[in-house]
Amino acid sequence: MLVAPLASVSDVENESEGRIVRATPIAEGVRGDRGRAAEAGAALRDELQPHGKCGAHVVHFDEFEKDIAAKTLPAVTWLVNQDADSEHPSLPLGIGGVCSGENWTVHRLNKLMASDYWKDTVVFFTMDDFGGWYDHVAPPRKYGCDANAPYGLGFRVPLIIISPYAKPGFVFKEVSEHASIPRFIETIFHASKTLHDLDPAAMDAQANDLMNAFDFKQAPLSPLILAERTCP
Repeated sequence: MLVAPLASVSDVENESEGRIVRATPIAEGVRGDRGRAAEAGAALRDELQPHGKCGAHVVHFDEFEKDIAAKTLPAVTWLVNQDADSEHPSLPLGIGGVCSGENWTVHRLNKLMASDYWKDTVVFFTMDDFGGWYDHVAPPRKYGCDANAPYGLGFRVPLIIISPYAKPGFVFKEVSEHASIPRFIETIFHASKTLHDLDPAAMDAQANDLMNAFDFKQAPLSPLILAERTCP
């Protein structure tokens, strides 16, 4: 899930740099195997540390709520949960589940919507795979596994855009991809270079920037605070 302000680059010059909020806590009394979820975030952080300051921006997801309360939320935040609260079906270890995953997301979106950040924020909620469901639409870009064109498109994945300026009741029918999210960031912040400029394999330069999903002239939409569900 990406949280980013709908602001010009001049509005965010003094903001802190973006961060990845990833590691999962280990609750007291929970099965020991749940620790593997936390280890995934710690492993990512350890991997980044030798490469400079990037690793310092991989933090526990509790920092998200702390940043909202302290009004220090970075200009761009990647909020990533782990298996303990994913929307995968419950795993044999007794972790995960659609209901617990929904509650994890709703809890954090409620905090965001109740804050001053809501008025100029966009949230992109997406997933890393299609869940194994049948898709009758063939991928429109089928190349891949080639040094000059390494990445094609696969089956469609969900994308929900949450913002005061998202078009209500709107179904975005243009071809887009995961690379559309960094392309949106580059567009909204008037970036002078793309990730593709740094790495020719990056697909953001040609990706749809999702701007047609917004109406910046509409009356801003009010927050939609949802109740968390009681999970079975």
